[in-house]
Amino acid sequence: MLKKIIPIICLLALLVVHISASKPQWRYKGHKKIQIESQEGISTIKSFREIKDVLEATTNRSLVVFDVDETLIIHEDAILRPSGESIREKVARKAASQGKEKLEEMELLTSIALKESKEVVLDNTIPKLLKDLQKRHVKTLALTAAPPGPLGVIENRADWRLGVLKDLGMDFSKSFDSKPIEFDKESLFKEGILFLGKGEDKGALLASFLEKMECKPDQVIFIDDKVKFLKSVEKAMKEKGIPCQLYQIKAADSWGSRLNKKVARRQLIHLRDNHVWMSDKEARR
Repeated sequence: MLKKIIPIICLLALLVVHISASKPQWRYKGHKKIQIESQEGISTIKSFREIKDVLEATTNRSLVVFDVDETLIIHEDAILRPSGESIREKVARKAASQGKEKLEEMELLTSIALKESKEVVLDNTIPKLLKDLQKRHVKTLALTAAPPGPLGVIENRADWRLGVLKDLGMDFSKSFDSKPIEFDKESLFKEGILFLGKGEDKGALLASFLEKMECKPDQVIFIDDKVKFLKSVEKAMKEKGIPCQLYQIKAADSWGSRLNKKVARRQLIHLRDNHVWMSDKEARR
């Protein structure tokens, strides 16, 4: 039970992975020179603008795959972003040491924070970029580590995630005309998004999906904020003989206001006592 619940509590605790620069790449856009750091086949970018030319060069035989959290969208409140990871982990460890009842309460509170906090597009160019790809019949897909199924006050996390993305102008349902597909380990494909089940691997899930859809693209372009997922997809695509370009996006590192521990404490206490999420703006009053 403990092993199952802690990842749910820490659903938003996305690790920020720092890799050192090796053999910098340079791209030219107009007269602007953009440096893209690269290591072990993974290029590091801070904005989708840095790979605009790469995406514009795709064809209808390409597949562009996007991670969701901290890649496409981000929470406005600092405690729910990577900057609040250490505090969230501390709360999770404390709950884990206090037994099943406390863990169930934390699951409920986590779902309230997720559902009631505001999420925004990480980069304002993303919705148009996605629509441009789809207009040119380039296949697009979202691949998220967030699992489907219920969580506290959220009846169905897949439907909730789909709704958030569509509200922000991102619809992935256009490339693969398919009813929902259930995979092993509770993974799910629905309306253009692959949701990762418990213990599943992003690369393995993507490979299974492509096999089921009888799709072998000429190349896969994958953008994620976590190196481990990029390496997972690289390994799976290599086994299938599909070339891929991998980009670690680190836009979330510097996005928005810094974490204020007093504000975060006020938010967590208010959530615990009232079962209502308080935004950064409200907590500063």
